[in-house]
Amino acid sequence: MPIDDQLGIPLREARPLIQLVKLLMVEQARLVNAEAALPRPDRVTVYLSNHGPFFAPFPAPVLTIEHLLEVGGYEDLIAVTLFHRVVEFMPGVSPVLRRYFGHSTRELQSVAGLARMMRERRFQIIGTVPEGSSCLFTYDDPVGHFTRAGLLVAALEADADVVLTAQKGVEVFGRSIRRPRRVLRHVPRTRAFGKPTGVIVPWWNPLRRGRITIAYQRYEPISAPGELAALGGAERKARIGQELAKARTELLALYRSI
Repeated sequence: MPIDDQLGIPLREARPLIQLVKLLMVEQARLVNAEAALPRPDRVTVYLSNHGPFFAPFPAPVLTIEHLLEVGGYEDLIAVTLFHRVVEFMPGVSPVLRRYFGHSTRELQSVAGLARMMRERRFQIIGTVPEGSSCLFTYDDPVGHFTRAGLLVAALEADADVVLTAQKGVEVFGRSIRRPRRVLRHVPRTRAFGKPTGVIVPWWNPLRRGRITIAYQRYEPISAPGELAALGGAERKARIGQELAKARTELLALYRSI
């Protein structure tokens, strides 16, 4: 199958990427409650991780996949990951993400497409960082508000398993600048974000890799299987808001527990 037509890869093919990311970004790693990360063979598993500064999301999926390969029995599962579409314009990055994560597949960019592909079992594992663009700023809480919530909504519609994945230690890949007036004065307070307390500047020093801790927790939805897909209008919007608030609260608590 040509790379451009391939949707993600079997986990066994991710070993070279695992070694590369660990070499460049991970000094040591510790997984907490890793049993919760194990997929069920008959269902799609969705991983939602806190973002961290810029390219800091890489350790969470890499170390999770490494754990699944060490446990065994998951080598042939197909995995994809959602990244912000801006990475398509980063030289040399987009081909890697397309090859290893199914990035740029247009069906993955819509809730309807995601839910349909989950029901069809086009892949068994998918993950993203729902904070999205809120990673550009710092807030009072270490886990920002969710701006890329479509994957969680699609997972609930398709009755997929959701695993909250909190990673700590990736903070070394960014530098926080507290209250830079010239920048923050142009960022309005919004209902989604509140008022940021600072901005994050990307930072990577090959001599200072992260000491990463990742904790996992299964998310128990408010909605019964199939219920969200049957709702419409204001009721559906309100329920989605409740699910997002619950997921973020639990991810924040999970982060603070490690």
